[in-house]
Amino acid sequence: MQRLNRIASRALEAAFPPKGDRNENDLKLANLQNVADPIPVIAIRNRILSNTQGMSWNRILESYSTKREELEGELTTSESPGSSMLNWDPDFHYPRYYTLVEYHRQPGGYRHDDLGGYVYHDGTKVFHGGNNDRDEAMEARICELPLPQDRIVNNLLDLACSIEAGTVTVKRQWPEPR
Repeated sequence: MQRLNRIASRALEAAFPPKGDRNENDLKLANLQNVADPIPVIAIRNRILSNTQGMSWNRILESYSTKREELEGELTTSESPGSSMLNWDPDFHYPRYYTLVEYHRQPGGYRHDDLGGYVYHDGTKVFHGGNNDRDEAMEARICELPLPQDRIVNNLLDLACSIEAGTVTVKRQWPEPR
């Protein structure tokens, strides 16, 4: 998959004007998709990735069915008086966009299954080939982010931060910005 990612990346790079001739519209998400989607190697890569993720999630979910009772017991114990816990607003309702999408293709996401957090954590390990026990894959990507030319970062916005593994890493990397 890594080799296919490199080939797809080169194909996408070749579809754009040279770096010095690009304008800000060239890098907008909608334009990137319009350029990338028709490139056959990118379509193949995306299809393989999608199918692989689907198969992985199914196997992970199956594996949790045998230990569901034990893990639900752990969750119940962690909610006992005196433990550190988050108090959830009983009137909270997920926004509509959140309930319409299975993030990271995880069936049911976090919201439809008490074991969603366990499943997601193991799913990221599988997806990253066992190299993500402590979010190392996310940390590696964050550390590759380019700094501005003046090397000063004033503000950071982490979109779609999920369980905030990237946000925590960004804050460690650049503790000062808002």
